[in-house]
Amino acid sequence: MTVPVLRLGPAKVTAVHYPLPTLRRGVVTVGPLRIERRDPLDLIRSRREYGGTRPVWGHPAPVPPNPL
Repeated sequence: MTVPVLRLGPAKVTAVHYPLPTLRRGVVTVGPLRIERRDPLDLIRSRREYGGTRPVWGHPAPVPPNPL
């Protein structure tokens, strides 16, 4: 999943929120956070990873039952 993040100036901070794909109930492994930077022509890339993995319980949105 790609999450677009705006360019930030020096010493600036931002928060990005995105939904996790929880189509069914269960444990989903999340992480590590990967941050990638690239030039406009996609000739040079830099990638860093932060943190590890964590298990997260997934609870899908409830769906009302069909009427009989």
